[in-house]
Amino acid sequence: MLTSGADGQLIFMNGFDQLTRSVSFLQLIDSTGKNVSSLDDAVFVLSPSGSFYVADTGNNRILKVDVTGLTPMSLYASVGSQNAVSSVELSTGTATPFITNLNAPHGLAFAPNFNSLFGK
Repeated sequence: MLTSGADGQLIFMNGFDQLTRSVSFLQLIDSTGKNVSSLDDAVFVLSPSGSFYVADTGNNRILKVDVTGLTPMSLYASVGSQNAVSSVELSTGTATPFITNLNAPHGLAFAPNFNSLFGK
């Protein structure tokens, strides 16, 4: 998966291990249906709890945000036009702000809670 920041698109490369490879695009939109912009990193979460690390560049800081209640393999992205880390609905591309009050968010990483990987 790649991000196309100015376009607000996620690009998925499929079938690297096959002779027939494919590329698909997902346009991210806000709740009004308008295309988002300034899309930076995107991550799939691997467990129901863990920590997001996000570069809040406009405020010159890196944030660690502990979270619970996530759906494993759900997608999150740092979206500058929303000033948020947003959850992304894969079927529609709708980006819903999840971590808000950021100023020009960029880098994004997710570290799973080790115990939640094993159901403890």
